[in-house]
Amino acid sequence: MLGIRPKVGRGKYLALAAVVASPFLLAVSCDTINPSVIGPKFAFVGVTDTITFYLGETFNLTAEEAFTQRPIPTFDSEICTVVPDGPMSNIPAGGLAVNYILTPIAVGECDVFFASSQADYDNSVTLPVKILDHPQTEADTVEFTGPSSGLVNVESTDFEVAGPNITFDGLIEVRASGGGLDPDNPISPKDGKFKIKPTSTGEVKLTATYLPYKNVSVDSDDYSFTLSSSRSASFVVGELTYFVTAPGQASSFTLTGPTGGSLNADSGDFSVSLIGGTYVGKVSINVQGAGLNETKELDFTSAGGTSQMFSIRPTAVGTVTLTPGATPALGTAPAALNYTVRDDRATSYALTGPTGGSVNADSGEFKVALDGPYAGKVSIAVQGGGLNTTKELDFTLTGGTSKVFSIRPTAAGTVTLTATASPELGANPLPLTYTATAVAATSYVITGPSGGKAEMESAPFTVTPNGVYTGKIYIGLSPLPNIVLQFNNSSEPQTFTITPGYAGSWWIYPKTDVGRQPALGTDPLALEYKATNPPATSPTTTFTYQYNTSGPGKIQGEASQSRLQYQPFAPVVAIPDACAHFVSWSDGSTQPRRRDVSDANKTITATFEGDPQRVSIAVLGQGSVSPGAQFANVECGNDATFEFKPDTGNQIQSVTIDGSWQGRVSSWTFKNVREAHTIEVAFESTTTTTRPGGGGSTCDPPNFIGDDGKCVTPDPT
Repeated sequence: MLGIRPKVGRGKYLALAAVVASPFLLAVSCDTINPSVIGPKFAFVGVTDTITFYLGETFNLTAEEAFTQRPIPTFDSEICTVVPDGPMSNIPAGGLAVNYILTPIAVGECDVFFASSQADYDNSVTLPVKILDHPQTEADTVEFTGPSSGLVNVESTDFEVAGPNITFDGLIEVRASGGGLDPDNPISPKDGKFKIKPTSTGEVKLTATYLPYKNVSVDSDDYSFTLSSSRSASFVVGELTYFVTAPGQASSFTLTGPTGGSLNADSGDFSVSLIGGTYVGKVSINVQGAGLNETKELDFTSAGGTSQMFSIRPTAVGTVTLTPGATPALGTAPAALNYTVRDDRATSYALTGPTGGSVNADSGEFKVALDGPYAGKVSIAVQGGGLNTTKELDFTLTGGTSKVFSIRPTAAGTVTLTATASPELGANPLPLTYTATAVAATSYVITGPSGGKAEMESAPFTVTPNGVYTGKIYIGLSPLPNIVLQFNNSSEPQTFTITPGYAGSWWIYPKTDVGRQPALGTDPLALEYKATNPPATSPTTTFTYQYNTSGPGKIQGEASQSRLQYQPFAPVVAIPDACAHFVSWSDGSTQPRRRDVSDANKTITATFEGDPQRVSIAVLGQGSVSPGAQFANVECGNDATFEFKPDTGNQIQSVTIDGSWQGRVSSWTFKNVREAHTIEVAFESTTTTTRPGGGGSTCDPPNFIGDDGKCVTPDPT
């Protein structure tokens, strides 16, 4: 008997058709699944759990032996239908194999069952069947999850294949390739879970496949039946990568860093960090977007460690995508990072500062302030008050949005400060003026050492007026010759030294000669300098002074000197190169000339700074000089190239460099600039020019009209 029963309780099945004489009963029911009930003559071979069928497919239930009579069932239900395949009459004398077609028509659960007779129904063998939607649709909801890495020769934690309708383990198989695992030996998950145990390091690829339905056999003492599906194709429902490492070896890596920043500015640090140990290989970061197309290579083989950093500097607005990878593979590469580039560059700047001060005194701070980041230089030309220099503020190298500087006028008058930016930064601010006032000194002071060794040069004494002074200050040194210090409209301190000839008290008497020199308040009190005898035994220790330079300058005199203790060294002088000036010695002295006493081994450095040189530019006609407008500043010792560009319809007529005509050259380079230069460029129209007095004749290019009105042919050399 073949039938279908709804789930209304065991022994209360719904008979839906008459039964023709037959040695068996086949039924499909909808009762509670109970695969443990075994009938007296039939058993399902190799099946102990629910079989899953899918809508849109048919399943054949075939009796493999012939029957002399054939049942004529017409069973159906809300879940599935079971009908015989073939005609219902004209059974041959030799019998006929029975073939039933099972066609699921709705999602749900049924039981396929056999019984030798209706009376044996309650003890029938049942095969639970679950009717699901199409398997490809179900595959979309399958989740294949598990660990991403592990150690060699160590069993992994659980991998799992899960989904709302994955209930039959035999429908899924997993094949593992790599890590010493055999891809031809598939893994059958139990309850959707399984583990692996790799035997070598490297990458393991795991592929989970949904299998076609396998035939199920039904056996009895007399008959055998086979349940088979029209579905035959398998399909992949998930893939995973598992990275196998040795103990102490990294299993994966991370990429972290900032999410955005400014155009033409360093991003800050991105970091690549290893997880789990060290790594022999390279991590490559592909950088694309916002003007960048490059790859950052981080070599952990040679550099070692577990983290490295890098930065980027976008040149355009937009999004930069940073995509990481590793060679050899290092687990699953982290997701790409996005970095957003903003255009918050400076569009203008301001110059502010004090309006006046004293001669020979620091002005206080002038300030250049930008309204955003800027990659360039702001130059401040300082003219007047005894000054002719340029302050260079380089924002490219040091960053920031503001810088300060000061000036120190050496003469009374107006100092003009004119700012320019290269490259241009909006309209240049208006020039500032600073009034330098000569404040007359009203007094002076003298300071210095209180004593030293006889027959040896003393440490410096200093005479400082409290304002601008023009005149002489006398230093009386009985019995030594007097020292005369000349001040010329200056408030700068001056120094002197003495060398006592014997032990005793030596007095320094500063004074101004009221009869012949301007008075300078009340003269300071005399200073006492106590000279002591040299050591009774001549010194035996020798010390060396080394005089070095920093910047454009040299040492005049012996740069390296060795003397016995307490002996004076030969004088040395710090001499700046052309277009440079002396700043100071490393011990703070600002006097170029010095003479030291042997007291220890010392290295003293003279610092020099270069003075930018101006190239003045004059343009006649329709054209331009690049770079530059009316002038350009060039750092001392640098090369500078200028290009001459005629406007459309014009050409170069002549180029004059430092007063010397150079013909029609299109550019000029000044080598090793150490002085000011001039450029004069004349442009002319490319149309023909009538030669004066020529009766209508022309002076065609490359010829040109000279200062005397005559047509001039350039020297081809």
